[in-house]
Amino acid sequence: MLNTPENFNENIEEHGGAELGWISDGDLRGKLDETVKSLEPGEISPPARGAGGFHIFILHEKEKEKAATYEEMREQLYRRIMEETMARQEQLLLEQLRREAVISNRLL
Repeated sequence: MLNTPENFNENIEEHGGAELGWISDGDLRGKLDETVKSLEPGEISPPARGAGGFHIFILHEKEKEKAATYEEMREQLYRRIMEETMARQEQLLLEQLRREAVISNRLL
């Protein structure tokens, strides 16, 4: 039975399982990714259907999110401000072009 972390680890190979190692969001597809995300360290998942059959996961630990450095945050803010400024400039240019446009319909 795979109902405790100790039993799980002892029987993993017998049931065709393997250690996945560290995985990131999106490494697994659909329901499997959601199943792993919902686990807390030491918790065993209920069976989840995947492309290759049913899967049962145990989460050993979660990596803590690292805080962004000053340089990373500065770069992100710079990009965001540039994108907003460029979008605003594009909007102003389009408005000016519309005001100055002359449209004439001529029948041939």
